[in-house]
Amino acid sequence: MQQYKKYIITLIGVSGLTLSLFWPTAAQAQISCSGPKCALIPITQDEYNRMYYEFKDQYSSDLFEDMAQAGVIANLMNAPVGTVNLTGWTVGGNLGAGYKSAEEVDIDIVGVGKVEDVTRAGVAINPRFFLGMNLGALFGQGFDPLEEDPDGLTPTPGWFSLSKFDLYVSGIKHTERINNEKGIDGVLRATVKSQGFEVRYHLVEASEIFGGPVLRFRGVSLGVGYLQSSQKITYTRPENSVDFTLDEGVTVQWIGNDLIQLKNDFTTVPVELRTGIQLLYLFNFTVGVGYAWSTGNSSLLLARFGPVVVNGDLASALNAVNSGDSFLGMTLAEDGSAPARIYYGRAGVELNLAMIKLGVEGLFTPDDYGASVALRVEF
Repeated sequence: MQQYKKYIITLIGVSGLTLSLFWPTAAQAQISCSGPKCALIPITQDEYNRMYYEFKDQYSSDLFEDMAQAGVIANLMNAPVGTVNLTGWTVGGNLGAGYKSAEEVDIDIVGVGKVEDVTRAGVAINPRFFLGMNLGALFGQGFDPLEEDPDGLTPTPGWFSLSKFDLYVSGIKHTERINNEKGIDGVLRATVKSQGFEVRYHLVEASEIFGGPVLRFRGVSLGVGYLQSSQKITYTRPENSVDFTLDEGVTVQWIGNDLIQLKNDFTTVPVELRTGIQLLYLFNFTVGVGYAWSTGNSSLLLARFGPVVVNGDLASALNAVNSGDSFLGMTLAEDGSAPARIYYGRAGVELNLAMIKLGVEGLFTPDDYGASVALRVEF
């Protein structure tokens, strides 16, 4: 019997891992069997409930927190890699990801058994297209501190000059439907939407340090942003079978359909200080520190329901219970919120090829990591 009970724990775990891709933070579950054949499954409703709540207490609550943190990190991978102060325009795209370090944990269910070395980690991704502009350049008041001005006729912009302000806007909207292809067994429909903006102020303008483009200081900027991301995902898997064998040689076949429904909405407001240098013209190095506030929620539903077929050598027992249909069902409903506050640092390097820039960037907190890759043009 212990083997079957451990199977149920593992089934709950797989369900939690599937759902945790979307960072919820609280959970409820119901597992039940109805009908005469359930008499051959030696587990009570109280034991079903205890399995789940022990699993939640020892594993899934922390897992969902990890996923939420990874989601916020991915949302912060927004500002184009490599930029500090703009003097003109930039346009491109980037793919950001958040990651919470993996950890192996044991789940010990009293009276049932232990499942060892279950991996817990958090992962999230966030693609965006972006457009950045210097407001001075937009309104004909552009200023480039690195341009030569032998006559000294170009005045240094004042504190409230438009050339001191950069504006970035970003976003993407995409809907994908996959029907039994690309490794997906079933139908997956996903709509991903993100949008946001960031305003950056030039605290210090760029300047030459040594040998012109050999070594340049890229200035210091202070930015405030407003970033939103949302996802709506529905996955249905057609009738499929899950089989397991009890100690007495009785085989249970669970024929069911799977459903996952998910909705996410998150908003992040970062405040960030950023600076950097340019080396040998080819390399732009950037570092920054910031603090972010986040709000939002995630709700989802996992359900599996279907008939139970019992076979085995215990003919007399089977004859006694095979007089009617029996059904096994599992429902896992989740609802949760993003972490409210997070502070972070970031560092990046960009390959500077005239107008074309290709960069990578890392973001880190005491417990989480993020990374992004970006391709952009600047003019």
